[in-house]
Amino acid sequence: MRAYHFLKYLSSRGHKVHLFSLIDHPIKFNDIITDEIIYFLPKSESYLKCLRGLFSFIPLQVWYYQSKKFRCKINNAIAENNYDMIFCHLLRTTEYVKAIKHIPKIVDLTDAISLNYSRIVENFWENILFKKIIYAIESKRVLYYEGQILDSFDKSILISQNDKKYLGQFYDVSNVEIIPNGVDLDYFSYFNGEYNRNRIVFMGNMRTVPNIDAALYFAHEIFPLIKKKIPKAEFFIVGVEPIKKIYKLASKDKNISVTGFVDDIRQYLKTAAVSVAPMRYGAGIQNKILESMAIGTPVVTTSIGLEGINATHGKEIMVEDLPEMFASRIVDLIQDSKLRKSISISGRVFVENHYSWEKNLEKLNFLISDLKKR
Repeated sequence: MRAYHFLKYLSSRGHKVHLFSLIDHPIKFNDIITDEIIYFLPKSESYLKCLRGLFSFIPLQVWYYQSKKFRCKINNAIAENNYDMIFCHLLRTTEYVKAIKHIPKIVDLTDAISLNYSRIVENFWENILFKKIIYAIESKRVLYYEGQILDSFDKSILISQNDKKYLGQFYDVSNVEIIPNGVDLDYFSYFNGEYNRNRIVFMGNMRTVPNIDAALYFAHEIFPLIKKKIPKAEFFIVGVEPIKKIYKLASKDKNISVTGFVDDIRQYLKTAAVSVAPMRYGAGIQNKILESMAIGTPVVTTSIGLEGINATHGKEIMVEDLPEMFASRIVDLIQDSKLRKSISISGRVFVENHYSWEKNLEKLNFLISDLKKR
């Protein structure tokens, strides 16, 4: 969604955008791009590339998205068109244009992925030696590669000061700019209707390690404490591609539901008393938190979940790191309707004031204009 809003904003400012993408199901961008080149990259081909990548210094996630045919399409387009700017979304796309010097380049790294990986290595929840080794190797490769990209691109964009501070321990980050995520405030409009007083929701991409860990951690360490106070409490895990361990939670506890993919996340947020983000690692900004706050569902998160979001504990959000305190905050919000209402309203106002896409992307237009003048 971040890439979509970037494209939409650039188009609204009169920029002609040529999109190059490896997605196999093209998104309908309507009139927001001038031209698009979509290339289908089979997973089998990507897995083979990763096997080759085991013996290099380039991160596996970069290898996964490499394609000679796609590279040729990009090179041909650059040769045939007089592009003013190259814009890359995420670290994995940068290898295609890293060596180009004659056209200004911007990369939206979004997160400091090395920060996320370093936390995963420190707190890995699966007792599988092979995966631990892969993450340990990939963590070092990503950090090294991020340094290369910071040097070879004119400007780099991160989502939060915390990510910039982390990379600043290793590299010169003077060319790094911060552009936070935004929320579509019309789509996630404030909801002031009836909700299920016993329902707790967690949402996210359930194939990513931080989200898997958060859901398992909540189900095992926090939810049992809540049920002691509120026996009818329900925990909904909403998000695409849950792994078997997540589905097993529902089979072992009738108070836990796992939905898998849903067409509209808003209905689950509207019917929940509380939205939780019990993150123990990750990087960047948790959009699940901003979207919950926008719609008016109070959020309880951890200090890691709050990173990059300058909301105030006890006013716009609840923040706790210990399972007992995390559970206590949820119980308070469920049982105290006045407290819930106060956090709900303050959370919405906070997002309106700080996380509008239109406001946050003004810096992007400035960056492009500044580079074009050089």
